[in-house]
Amino acid sequence: MSEVTPIAANFNIVLYSRDIIDYDKLLRILQDQGFKPTINHIESIRNWEYEDARTHTIQGMLADPFAALLEEGRIIWIQGEAKLNRFVVFLSKSEEVYETSISIDTQHIDYLDDTLNERNQPFYDELSAVLLSSELVNDFLIAALGVEVVVEYDADRNKMMRNSHNVLKWVFGP
Repeated sequence: MSEVTPIAANFNIVLYSRDIIDYDKLLRILQDQGFKPTINHIESIRNWEYEDARTHTIQGMLADPFAALLEEGRIIWIQGEAKLNRFVVFLSKSEEVYETSISIDTQHIDYLDDTLNERNQPFYDELSAVLLSSELVNDFLIAALGVEVVVEYDADRNKMMRNSHNVLKWVFGP
């Protein structure tokens, strides 16, 4: 009988804003935290059926090229690693709202694969402070944090919160 490898859940940060996230600053923040992120692959797709997939070179693919692809209605898909943790970032734009969805495999950070508690509360608090600092993005609206988060943007925050799942912490913009 073969050994079964456990499948970890994904810790999610789903961020909505009226401006595109500053990826240079995001990478610097991750580096300052000791994560040393490596981007392995960047693609853009026309829709969530993954039609018209295009691979992009990693060099020169920050802020401005991302913005141009998002303005065309494309969805950007970034895969990478930070320490032993794999991550995926999806970027999209709907009307005037940008969505940045970050999923991090919790296999090596299993303390996040839980409810909000005294062990992971400092992590959530620090992440909330970074989101609210406007260090990453101007015109920050709202973010949902948790494991296997399901959320869809709605200008009516109460409706958005009612229709979401697995959100452990909400962070509201100013």
